[in-house]
Amino acid sequence: MPEQMHQLDRLAWQLFQSILTSDRLPEVMDSLATWLQPLAVTGSLDVCGVPNWPRIVDLFVHCRALREFADHAASSAHPSHVAAIILTPNARVLDCDYRGESFLKAGNVMRMQGGQLQCTVAGFQPRFNSALKETAGTGRTTNFLLHPPEQPAQRFSLTLTGMQPGLPAGDEGGAARIHDILCLVAPLDGRRIATARQLMDLFGLSAAEARLARAICHGDSVEEYAREQGLRLPTVRTQLSSIFNKTGTTRQATLVRLIAGIPVVRDLA
Repeated sequence: MPEQMHQLDRLAWQLFQSILTSDRLPEVMDSLATWLQPLAVTGSLDVCGVPNWPRIVDLFVHCRALREFADHAASSAHPSHVAAIILTPNARVLDCDYRGESFLKAGNVMRMQGGQLQCTVAGFQPRFNSALKETAGTGRTTNFLLHPPEQPAQRFSLTLTGMQPGLPAGDEGGAARIHDILCLVAPLDGRRIATARQLMDLFGLSAAEARLARAICHGDSVEEYAREQGLRLPTVRTQLSSIFNKTGTTRQATLVRLIAGIPVVRDLA
């Protein structure tokens, strides 16, 4: 049912836009009223309306599927992303994950305008339009860099990839979806490293050893770390040797791979 899918997508992006821009709420309510108009029930002297439950379920399932796809696909593809946004081929925003809502509200790198996703720096817009067109037309994943205005050193990667058909439509037969686009935005320097407490608990590292291990994972050399911390180089080398022994590694590259595989859990307390 292509027409029904189009209507569900339209309602989805209107609902999402109303979250970010409250003045769009009246338009959304009108659209919902039209879509969910009651079913007429006859057979008595009175004609009354009952809720259009099939359409209510369709919309609920559709929106939930979009959100779950954004959350799961983004986490598996790029754990350090700051936004996972689902777009139609013409850049209409259907939904995004929870981090993406804050990202779009801030508008430092990308923003919504007229319901469409746009680059905050106008100079990136032609590249974004071209990449979106290519991904929508060929299904090929496209990538490019962008940054906030006046902050060229704070770079982000933007990845556009075609979504697989088959998200639930709520209708019998499960009509396949047209290809929408998953947009992932991630900071280039946003690698998440296991906390010092995690390294201490998992491998029995001391606090000083955990700090050194995290610094190595962030790209510091032993010499740089010693200089920045005001430590003697032999002391830092001794700490590194102890880290190797406790983690069962023998090289810095192996240590980095080991720590990079640890799910990051921060203590909310």
